[in-house]
Amino acid sequence: MGCCRGFNARLLFLMACAMIEYVAHTVVLVLAPMIAMHFYPQTPFRRLGFYTALLAGAGYLGHVLSCRLWINVARSLQSSKGVVLWGLAITGAGFFSLLLCQSLLAMTLVRFATGLFSGVLPVALIEIDTICGNRQSRLAASTKYLGIGLGAVATFLLVALGHKLAQADPHSDTDAFLYFYPLAFVSVVSWIAAVVTLVGLRVQSRASYLQLAGDDDDDGDAHFVQQSRSALDDSPVAAAAARPMELVRSAFEETFRLHNRGGGAATTTQQLLAAPRPHYRAIRSIIPHYFHGFTADGHVVAWDFVGQLKLDKLHASGFTTADIRDHYRFFLAFAVEKLLTLPAQKIVYVIDLEGLTLTDADERVVEMASAVIEDVHKTFPDRLKALAVLNAPVWFSQVMAKLKAHIPSKKTADKIAFFRKETATHDLLALIGVDSLPTRYGGRNGVEIGKASQERALDELLKKTTGSLEETIEIVGRGNQIRMRTGSARAGGDDDGSDDEAFFDSLEYGLQDPFEDDDNDDEISIVVHSQASTNATAAVARLTGAAPPRPKAASFASSATSPAAEKKVHNVEGANVLKLDHRPASAAADPEVAITREPHAVLILSFYFFWLLVQLSFDELFPLWVFKDEHSVAAGSDSGTGAARLGLEGAHTERAAVAARTLTLAGSLALVALSVLLVQTLFSTLSSNVMTPLATLRVGLLFQIPVVGCFPLIDLFKLDALSFSWALVVAVLAAKHLMGAVAMHGLLTLLDNSIAVDRRLAVHRATQAVGYGAMLLGSAVAPALFALLGYFAKGFPFNHSLLYFVQALGLVFLLLFSFAIPSRMNFPQLFAMGKR
Repeated sequence: MGCCRGFNARLLFLMACAMIEYVAHTVVLVLAPMIAMHFYPQTPFRRLGFYTALLAGAGYLGHVLSCRLWINVARSLQSSKGVVLWGLAITGAGFFSLLLCQSLLAMTLVRFATGLFSGVLPVALIEIDTICGNRQSRLAASTKYLGIGLGAVATFLLVALGHKLAQADPHSDTDAFLYFYPLAFVSVVSWIAAVVTLVGLRVQSRASYLQLAGDDDDDGDAHFVQQSRSALDDSPVAAAAARPMELVRSAFEETFRLHNRGGGAATTTQQLLAAPRPHYRAIRSIIPHYFHGFTADGHVVAWDFVGQLKLDKLHASGFTTADIRDHYRFFLAFAVEKLLTLPAQKIVYVIDLEGLTLTDADERVVEMASAVIEDVHKTFPDRLKALAVLNAPVWFSQVMAKLKAHIPSKKTADKIAFFRKETATHDLLALIGVDSLPTRYGGRNGVEIGKASQERALDELLKKTTGSLEETIEIVGRGNQIRMRTGSARAGGDDDGSDDEAFFDSLEYGLQDPFEDDDNDDEISIVVHSQASTNATAAVARLTGAAPPRPKAASFASSATSPAAEKKVHNVEGANVLKLDHRPASAAADPEVAITREPHAVLILSFYFFWLLVQLSFDELFPLWVFKDEHSVAAGSDSGTGAARLGLEGAHTERAAVAARTLTLAGSLALVALSVLLVQTLFSTLSSNVMTPLATLRVGLLFQIPVVGCFPLIDLFKLDALSFSWALVVAVLAAKHLMGAVAMHGLLTLLDNSIAVDRRLAVHRATQAVGYGAMLLGSAVAPALFALLGYFAKGFPFNHSLLYFVQALGLVFLLLFSFAIPSRMNFPQLFAMGKR
């Protein structure tokens, strides 16, 4: 999680884009009380929090609703350029629209729309992680505080400028000058960045949103890979522990070796048809496609229902791009060899996209489609008559633009036609003919798609080539429980031991000796798969009594047929595979779905949500704390001194008071950001080199509790009346953020350790969504409660100070809850082996 090395223009530009978002959030945070008092000049203090909650919470609500959408859009397009460009343009237009709003409600709606249609921050941060190959927590923290500091400094200078201009006009009775220039600044900066994106930089991840960038890992990850390979190359889990890029590379190498066996020539159609296809029906059940008759001109018609793609089943099946490519080569080879009997005959390919969603068009699907297009064009040149696309969604044009880049021939690209829904029936009739077009599309062919004579011929071919594999047996043995040998240091199964115990206790990580579970009950599953049906029957035999030492894979078959076995029958749906394995098979799963199946990842994400909620609610309360004195804000009775110190004397005392408090707020945030930037590198280095992640988290929480709890004591003891009160407030805020940075460092390290290495970027995406949820609650609920407590006008500690004590108690609860986090999560290597 160290800083990414090898900075380039793309990485720096992504940091700048994320920084603009932080600048925008900071400007809104600082100006929210001023804007509320502009539209409601006589607003009492007890209502100010409700107005600021509306203004700040609306933007985060939009982000919560659209965060996952923009991340999926960037993943589908395999590039963040379009999403970043669109988001910057929307941010610029949104802040420009704020200048035209004549009511707080209009501003609230604009903030909601801006958050809904902009996804710059999550996409840019995830792109940075993808480029570097791991989470860049320090880089993200530096970007955040640089953005906060820049936004606070710009707001300070521009508010002071606006007040000077308002003073220069003695007849001016409006304070719109105070917030006009900061909002215009954000708008201009966003549009400048959008123009730079449009004409200059090409923001495209070289990792293409794979789960981990294979060639861009930092030195720490490379060292870990080298160590894990040397230790695990001879172990049974070595194949399962392979990195995703290595798996893809090995699949392509295997394909190339098959090509080389034929003397370097391409595999002929006869060889493709003669090879067994045990997974043909499994793949076609995921991506339905069939032959269905001939056109009026005699060309064979193939229908591909991509809109019915079962993405979750595709991820769970474990099929690679090479598998899908080889499957389609066989599908088209059958048409060329068996169905196209005349030289003039060609293939008319119809793709129906009805039902396709944006989440279905992720980077793996686009990669598979690109590989299929390239390979089919190379293997079967000039065999395509036409390719018609039906029911294409609006966004599919972006995906198609990337697919067309993989079509080397312009002649082939010109054969692709998109049929509009209004004229699709007429176009299909002209292309296929009324007698061959299925009735569901407006024709007269009543034969159900998938039941045509061409499909029956294909079934006959599969019976000849794959008949011996139509029924295969999968035998899986599994130990139901792991018993610890006598004298184990962790006999109680308690997970709260020391780090040394966690390191040396192999039982906790699944590293038991081969003779350690001699007394375990073994469950043996015999799964019979059939090509003719998607269902299979599994006979599960459980051995009772004392079992011999773990047998080899070959001995399970004899044990399963033992008359002493108690049999249970299940219906099992699975792929057609012959597998003899004494280890439980872990099927590949969609990384986004797999997170919910990882209890430790869910635990850390929940912890992260509540911890971030405390941090953000504290930050959102600070502007209200600055404006907390109702009388001084409404009448300017005791703020003249502050206005005079800042040179803001003028005829309009109320405006001077508001400007003085806004400048105090902006200056405090600027100094806090600068202090954190200067100190956080030292703290992060010390915590990462000296303490484990769990200890780092606890230290950050422990020292942050008194900082948050003592903040309301400044009011109780009238410390704000001292001459150095401003410096005291800045010091308290800086200490809070520094301790928060320490805790964040440990928390994110634990989050990475909670899941396998090849799924960490999926956790990063989930972290963005969880963070926006915490921002929404922190920005909306905390200011509203602050104002509500002011409405009841109770004394200490039941005034607004109560919220700070509640936040401190929340940190105490999180500190106690941190002891429930398994100590083995301090060691990602061992934990990853335990997950296999």
